[in-house]
Amino acid sequence: MRRPDARRLVLVALIGMVAWLLPFAAAGASGDHPALTPEEVVATVAVDGYFELEKIVHTPEIPPMLDFFLVVDLSGSYGDDLPNIKGASLALCNTIQLQVPDSQFGLATFIDYPYQPWGNADVGDYAYRLDQDLTGDCNVWDGAVQAMGTQDGGDGPESQYEALFQLATGTGRDVGAAGPSLGDIPAGLGGSFRAGSSRVAAITTDASFHTTGDSNCFAHPDCPFPYPGPDQATTVAALNASGSGIKVVAIKAPGSGTEMNNLATLTGGSVVTTSNTSAEIADAIIEGLGNLPVEVSMDTDCAGPIFAMFDPAVQTVTSGDDAFFTETIWVDPDAAPGDYHCDDWALIDGAPMTDPATGEIIFEHKDITVAAAFCEEGVNPAGKTPKAPGTGQNEDGFYLIGAYPMDAMLHVEVIDSGSGTVFGPFPTPTKVPPHPK
Repeated sequence: MRRPDARRLVLVALIGMVAWLLPFAAAGASGDHPALTPEEVVATVAVDGYFELEKIVHTPEIPPMLDFFLVVDLSGSYGDDLPNIKGASLALCNTIQLQVPDSQFGLATFIDYPYQPWGNADVGDYAYRLDQDLTGDCNVWDGAVQAMGTQDGGDGPESQYEALFQLATGTGRDVGAAGPSLGDIPAGLGGSFRAGSSRVAAITTDASFHTTGDSNCFAHPDCPFPYPGPDQATTVAALNASGSGIKVVAIKAPGSGTEMNNLATLTGGSVVTTSNTSAEIADAIIEGLGNLPVEVSMDTDCAGPIFAMFDPAVQTVTSGDDAFFTETIWVDPDAAPGDYHCDDWALIDGAPMTDPATGEIIFEHKDITVAAAFCEEGVNPAGKTPKAPGTGQNEDGFYLIGAYPMDAMLHVEVIDSGSGTVFGPFPTPTKVPPHPK
């Protein structure tokens, strides 16, 4: 038997070379994690070898690390809907926190600018108010909700664009003449959204939207001037801006129009419709949160000599649906044989996916054994390793083949590089005798 070329002794991962180890990448899962499958991978991989693994991310019904603002129309026509919102608010907050412990809640309200015909200064109408900044305390949030009351609102359209723009930016607005004026919105009243959070503004209204310059005010010394609020494009740009990324859940009561649909579509949100009384408002909000598109990606701390790559790099699914990835795991050609450990985890909208019960990040754990084939000169039955003159070859043709680490599950196959004949598989280690002449 001609001595195999040790430089070409490789694992089964590289089929077509001279020798390889079996089995190759015996990966397995020890059960399905409720959010990440598989939850554990145990594999034996060759030096310079690789294997692929199908991975499923079971996304949460509601996006994680949720910063949720309820944005409510308090014009007079919304009076029949308001009691239902108040009646549902505490249960809504508690229900969401059961699914997403790391969730916070805020409240903003709007009516319209206190200039006729838009609104009524005598009753204190306003275009935007931050009633409660984000809090993780459901009782505090519910207290702000219970304090709401409807006012006037003047004509049909209201200041929905302005409310969402201010919530996103907090830039404020100077109305009419320079300096303090009736209806000014102070700066600094935007939502205090957390870095990395999933941001949602659930707006509920039964009216159409005022837009920039769509009418003039009257019956006031500083009038007329055109409607001062933003238009749709400006509002959407603010909601989508880097650092904001606020998705609109449009809770459409009868009377609201296509502006709600447009805002949801243009911000990656969702639309739900309520009845004449909005008695199902809590269910509608939960439904809206559960219909949000989320970006799903994978991350890993596997680093040399074990590497991991995911395909696709990112994908968008509806929250609650599964995202599918192919993970390729490979071993550096210079890796030392032995045991290695690393973890993968899923990212939802850029934030690590957590276990709702504990709030802890969900990991898939990998135990990777790196194996390397060897072919060493062995002794003949006389206990000697004679050399063929001038060649350095083992004259009697005895060699010891196997793999590191020594594992009874690993086997070696040998290919004669001249004839292509396959020998084996052999247990590791095995003393290979000379080929019969």
